[in-house]
Amino acid sequence: MANLQANLRSQCAIALDQPEAFLRSVNRLFFENTSDGAYATLFFGEYDERRQKLRYVNCGHLPGLLLRRDGSVEKLEATCMVLGLFADWDCTVTSGSFLPEIH
Repeated sequence: MANLQANLRSQCAIALDQPEAFLRSVNRLFFENTSDGAYATLFFGEYDERRQKLRYVNCGHLPGLLLRRDGSVEKLEATCMVLGLFADWDCTVTSGSFLPEIH
C-alpha cells in the first residue's frame, strides 16, 4: 500500500488533465516495484460541480455508489483491470452523457 501511495503522489501532477496517462504511469511503477502477483484496486473520480458531470476510472475496485437526488443509487462498475498485475495495461475513463445531471 505504501508503494502505491508513493506512486500516486509522484504522478499526481497530471491526474486531472490526463487521467489515463496518470494511471498508466502509476500501474507501470507499481508493476516494476512490487513482487509478482501484487496488485491493488483503485477508484479514481472527478466531479465537475459547474458542469454537474462525473468522470471516473474503476480499476477492479468494488463499484462506487452514486446517490442521486431522487434517492436512486447507481453502481459505478469496474472499467479496467486492477493495478500492478500486468506491464501492458490500459484504462477507460467513463463520463458524460450516460450519467444524468446530478443536482
